[in-house]
Amino acid sequence: MTEPAWRSRAVRVLLSSIGVPLVLALAQIGPEPVRPASVAYAQAARPSDPDEAANLLFVKAVQLVEQAEAAADPGSRLALLQQAQANLDRIVQDYPGSHLAVLIIAGVPIGLFHRRDLSDEIAEIEAEAEAEAEIVRAYTGFDPNSEPWCEEHPDPCALFADAIATVNGIPRDRHRVVALSSVASIQSTVGLTEAARRAFTHAARMADETLGDGARGSAYMGIVEHQSAGGLIADAQAMAAAIDGEFRYAKALRYIAVALAMAGRTDEARLAFADAVDIALRASVREERRFRFLTDVAADQANAMLAQDAAETLSHLALLPIDPSTIDVVDLDFASHTETWAQIGRTAAEGGRLDLAQQAFADAFASARRIENEHSRGYAFGQVICVQVVAGLGADALSIAESIADEDLRRSARHAIVRGQLDAGLFDQALGTARMAFEGRSLAYHLMQIARAQAETGLIDDALETVAEADALSAAHDVDVGWLRAVVMSDIGRAEMAAGMTDLAQQRLSEAIIIAREVEGPHDAAQALYVIAKAEAAMGFAELAQARFDEAAAMARRIEDADDAVVMLRLIASAEDAAGFIEHARGRFVEAGERLPSIENEVLRQLAYYRVASEAAEAGYTDIVQRLFTDILEVAGHGRNDTDRSFDFSRIAGQQARAAAALLEAEQGSPEPRIEGNPCL
Repeated sequence: MTEPAWRSRAVRVLLSSIGVPLVLALAQIGPEPVRPASVAYAQAARPSDPDEAANLLFVKAVQLVEQAEAAADPGSRLALLQQAQANLDRIVQDYPGSHLAVLIIAGVPIGLFHRRDLSDEIAEIEAEAEAEAEIVRAYTGFDPNSEPWCEEHPDPCALFADAIATVNGIPRDRHRVVALSSVASIQSTVGLTEAARRAFTHAARMADETLGDGARGSAYMGIVEHQSAGGLIADAQAMAAAIDGEFRYAKALRYIAVALAMAGRTDEARLAFADAVDIALRASVREERRFRFLTDVAADQANAMLAQDAAETLSHLALLPIDPSTIDVVDLDFASHTETWAQIGRTAAEGGRLDLAQQAFADAFASARRIENEHSRGYAFGQVICVQVVAGLGADALSIAESIADEDLRRSARHAIVRGQLDAGLFDQALGTARMAFEGRSLAYHLMQIARAQAETGLIDDALETVAEADALSAAHDVDVGWLRAVVMSDIGRAEMAAGMTDLAQQRLSEAIIIAREVEGPHDAAQALYVIAKAEAAMGFAELAQARFDEAAAMARRIEDADDAVVMLRLIASAEDAAGFIEHARGRFVEAGERLPSIENEVLRQLAYYRVASEAAEAGYTDIVQRLFTDILEVAGHGRNDTDRSFDFSRIAGQQARAAAALLEAEQGSPEPRIEGNPCL
């Protein structure tokens, strides 16, 4: 705010310039508290001389200005300045023949005082107050009535309001800034663009007013990340320009580059990625942080189908001192590095760059060999081999798997190959690999999984042959895969129904039900009955499907582990909703919610709350979603320190915003398709 023309010395000058001695003026005014101008005027005795009366009002105005200078908040300052302005207006209205009235009307400065300065100051404070009030209206209370969007979507809007209320309850300023940005990002994606922009503005203001330099820079970076995720790329670029510190700026550029790539602005994305890498390479930062950042950038580039750029980014790692004995690079870093090289290989292969793909997979294996933990190393090898198969380089994968000396790692690699072959639709190769790699119960399990994949693609006879082989194996080795056999039978029945073989399909379902009812263990039985119920619903047998869902739920209630029971009830509820059994689904979600508090592990309990709330939101059950979040907030708010509460409330606010977006999709009846994960991960 610019310095006003009037200050203490100037006040004394102007008082003497109008011929009123300062001591006399102050004595006449006295130290009485400020009252509304109309009351003050009514109580003041009017001197008979217009000039004297005008002078007294002017002196009062000046004192009000002085009081405004010392006011602690903008609201008090504004009120005092408005009273001072009212005094000047009164001079003109009541004493138009006075010398001061003539000067005020003419717009002539009185000493160092000018009425225009006072008016400008009032206008500036009012504008700032209105801007702040707008932000407060939207994000301290987030009144659904203040947004036109909310009139069309009251339930999602109410949940966004809950998310903002959760943000406001976060004790730590830094967490509050990032949590508000997270909510704003989701608001932007659902059409609340201007509301999101106001939230980001408020988040930046909170960072400026409450955080130190280091924390403020991290908060700015978080705001950029969420602006980018929300598609507000220009806003993110503007915020990134305010970030101090090269490495933080490089991270911000990475978020912007990802957003540009997702928006189809590939050339701009490549430039942003390149700038991020260049800045990170010269930034003053620990080498392990640089290692991780470059690996993350390369993964983003590979996911954006920029395989060559990703390979070039990872090539910089060879120049870094990444010896675990000298810096803190752990197995997790090399596992991430391995996964990135594998993704580069898949992207390159899909783009026809087989030379780059083969080199990328070789580098992936080299990175995996640096993982010290044997189990983690075996898992990483399996990932790479599976991705190779999915990428169409199965011959290389098999030869590499057979070259692994350790028997357990070799078997793990073969298992990964089967997964990749199934994903690629190579069923004969998957059968060959399974027969070579496994025996006994493990082979029977893999054969049943292959039969499921065959049935899902309509290869009914092949699926039946594979099941027969698994049955013979189970009988010979006295192994039990009954629940999985029931599932496979229902899958085959669905395929037969789709092929017009109704009688066979019904017989197959009857067989599956008999098998499922004989399964030992409530968890496996519930899972088998749940899959059968989904098949019956898909085949149009509504009454049978509802009876089977009820049967599956009864088994789920018998599961001792509360987390497993909640998972099963949640799955049943979602399937019932998809099948149109609305009231049953509602009751099942409520039942799952009632079981949640009995989950002993705190982390698992919180994740279970989120998952139940998320799926209930996808189904459109607003009241259940809000009740679940109320329960989890109650738990998070008690008996914990500020840091723990800040982390918990931040996560909850983000989940509430995601649930709001899910409710919107449920309203519109066109939910976003779920992104299938990598089958190799």
